[in-house]
Amino acid sequence: MNKHRENLFTLLRLIINKGGKMRIHYDDVQVVFTTNRCGNCDIIPANCYKCLLKKLSNDKLISPVRFFDRTFKGMHIEVELDF
Repeated sequence: MNKHRENLFTLLRLIINKGGKMRIHYDDVQVVFTTNRCGNCDIIPANCYKCLLKKLSNDKLISPVRFFDRTFKGMHIEVELDF
């Protein structure tokens, strides 16, 4: 029997391969994964934070990591797919 473990990074790979976006909010931080940022990577959890931090910018419109003045309760995952 072939067991395949589905997790958040499996979902992320699927979304990126379909040209979508994933946003993860936790406390006062939002991390945005898009094909522009993650299309050339293998989306390996241990490497994702290094890759995103290299692309960190003060401009909230283009930065993959965004910091906000208010805190969100819990963790929120938003998926955007173009149909």
